[in-house]
Amino acid sequence: MLFAMLYYGIAIYTALLVNSPVDQCGVTTVVHNSNMMSSNTTSIDVEPTTECRHLTTDNYIDIITTTMSEVPGTLVLKRCPRSGYIITMYAIDSIGRKGTFAICFAIVSACSAVLTICVPRWLTIAALFVCKGAIGSVYQTGYIYSSEVYPTALRAQGLGVASGFGRFGSMITPMITRMLFAINLMFPAIVFICAGIIGAVLSILLPIETKPVRAPSKCEKVSRFRDF
Repeated sequence: MLFAMLYYGIAIYTALLVNSPVDQCGVTTVVHNSNMMSSNTTSIDVEPTTECRHLTTDNYIDIITTTMSEVPGTLVLKRCPRSGYIITMYAIDSIGRKGTFAICFAIVSACSAVLTICVPRWLTIAALFVCKGAIGSVYQTGYIYSSEVYPTALRAQGLGVASGFGRFGSMITPMITRMLFAINLMFPAIVFICAGIIGAVLSILLPIETKPVRAPSKCEKVSRFRDF
């Protein structure tokens, strides 16, 4: 559920943040609808809002830029290079599934922490870029791990249950992200920090690492994973 909550939450937060009339530094952006040009004035009295606003050209560029992070970020599958998956495709076979989970979750927390402080806009976009790439890697690695950890007799059922919990996380994320953003634009980032830390800790505590062995065909063979 953490996978989907962070994956879709960061995607929604990106759109809200780049289109917000006020950033982390309290700088208000005034958009003129006639020519879609923007000018900045310093103010700390404007509250973030989730109301509909016209996207400027810069907003579109920022959103497209951060979305492109999923191209290298989800390149996880070394055994199937045609699937389009590059940055973590060696990570899951070198440091293992658990290590990939933990590192990527930690990156999500670190990048989300950057979003809570006053930094230049380009650094905000860079943090969102890396953050979305990292959670994309987690999401894809989760599917690989879930399909490997269950024996053949339970693989489809186990993967379906795991995916179902993920869908639940993706259902509640839009409401949580938008409501928190309406209160303070930094609140969603704080939630992402905590979720990333929890995910990293839980990843380290996983009892099974599927990297060095083949997927089990019977339920009793699952116990041998604990020896690695």
